[in-house]
Amino acid sequence: MQDLAMLMAVAGAVSLLFTKLKWPKVIGYILAGVLLSRHSWGGSFISDESSVQTIGQLGIVFLMFTMGLGLSLTKLKKVGNVVFPTAFLDTVVMIGLGFTVARTVLGWGVVPSLFLGAAICDSATTLLAKVIDEMRWSSRPFVKYVLGTSVCEDIICVGVIALITGVANGEGMNIGSIAKSLGGLGIFFIAVFFFGLVLIPRFLTSIAKRGDDESLLLPLLGCCFFVTYAAYRLDYSLALGAFLVGVIGASSEVRGRLGALV
Repeated sequence: MQDLAMLMAVAGAVSLLFTKLKWPKVIGYILAGVLLSRHSWGGSFISDESSVQTIGQLGIVFLMFTMGLGLSLTKLKKVGNVVFPTAFLDTVVMIGLGFTVARTVLGWGVVPSLFLGAAICDSATTLLAKVIDEMRWSSRPFVKYVLGTSVCEDIICVGVIALITGVANGEGMNIGSIAKSLGGLGIFFIAVFFFGLVLIPRFLTSIAKRGDDESLLLPLLGCCFFVTYAAYRLDYSLALGAFLVGVIGASSEVRGRLGALV
């Protein structure tokens, strides 16, 4: 309760201040986190940092689930010819920039420089979604391209990090590690979409006829958290799992009602 009191008091003050300044509140939340951190003062205002991390992860799940509800598979198919090439190009450029800066400016070795490039190319999809939501741009045409590209970059990063980890472990360009990582990701995608698209839209439609909002929302949130947990256990992004279930939910006839409830 002490941690919740501290977090909510600081978040409330930041929200008011940044609303008045007409700046994205997510920037203020990041600054507030820095001020509350033990790294700033030598001691933390938070008694249990793991509880704060749990709260933050819950926020990520709900945010990305909601953003996924605004992007159905039909919309994603329409932007695929733009999203995939853009994500690939952006990944190559950002890894190259990170590697160059680390080598020439910071004087790092090859492997640390590659890791910096990978860290930079991994998009902050959650922050991006939060800013879009705050600016009330969710319905604008460019959003589906931006979010689609960002999610694709997260997926590409799985393969990139597997490649660099193989180099760091002295295994060189280990094709087996890359194939294992990307193959696992592919199986995860296929399983989520196959079972999700076959079962969830029909299930939601049948429940929606009863007019009970609670019975409509809670089973879908249960699916959302289960898939998110599976993604976490497989070392994938929490945001990715929640976003995928949101996209599946968007394929149902009651996506507008679900969005309002969430």
